[in-house]
Amino acid sequence: MSAHTLSSPPSVFRVSSLLPFSPAARPARTLFFSSLLGMLLVASPQTHAISLLDSDADLKAPAETSAGAPSTPAPPATVETTMTASNVDPAANPLLGETWNRRSLILVAPDEHDRDLQQQRDALDTTRGDMQQRDMTTYTLMGTQGMHDGVPMSFEEVRALRDAMQLREGAPFTVILMGKDGGKKMQQEGFVSPDQIYQVIDNMPMRQREESQTSRASSPTQGTEEYAPPTPVTDEDWQWKDNAQ
Repeated sequence: MSAHTLSSPPSVFRVSSLLPFSPAARPARTLFFSSLLGMLLVASPQTHAISLLDSDADLKAPAETSAGAPSTPAPPATVETTMTASNVDPAANPLLGETWNRRSLILVAPDEHDRDLQQQRDALDTTRGDMQQRDMTTYTLMGTQGMHDGVPMSFEEVRALRDAMQLREGAPFTVILMGKDGGKKMQQEGFVSPDQIYQVIDNMPMRQREESQTSRASSPTQGTEEYAPPTPVTDEDWQWKDNAQ
C-alpha cells in the first residue's frame, strides 16, 4: 500500500477500483476498508474527539465563571413610604396647639364621599354661630387626607392625629369631641346632631363657668357698685376629669 493511497480520501476509490468485485474477494475488501478506517481515526484524534462531543447530548460546555464577568445586578431597594406608629412625630399632632384654647370636633370618615360625613358637614354649617360661641374648631380626616376648618392638613399632621386618637384607616364614620383640657369628651359612630354635641359641651363645668363670666361681664356697667370683674381661672380649675365633663 503506497503513501499516496493514505494521503487523501479520493485514493480510496482509486485503490478500491483495482480490487476485484467477485464474491470470493468480498472478505478481503472488507478487511481492507476496516484497516483503512482505523488508520484515518488514529491519524486525526481531535476530529474523533469533537465528533464524540457533538454526538453526546449529555456533555455540555462549562458556564461562564470568569472573575471579570459582570455580576447580576441586585434589585433596587424598596423605599418605605407608609408611615407607621414607630415613625410618626407626636409633635406634629395639631391638637397640641388647641389645649386651653379651643374645643376640637374631629370628623373621621373612610373617604370624602362618605354619606354620613356629608350629612354632618351640612348640619354643622347651619350652626356656625353656635360653634363659635363655644370656641370650637373642626378637623376632618378622610383616609390619608385631612382638613382643618377648610384648610388642607399635611400628611404628617393627619398621621400624628390618627396615632394620637388611635384611629385606623377605613373605620366607619366617627365623631369625636375634645375638650379644652385635651381630654376626650365624646366618641360616637354615625351622624350626631349638632344639638347633642352642644349639650355635651354645655354640661361641662368649664363651659358653665365661661357662660357665667360672660354674663357678669355683659350685664352690669363697669364703674358701678354691682360690677365685679370675673375671677381669673387658674390651671388647677381647668383640670376636669373626663367623667365630670
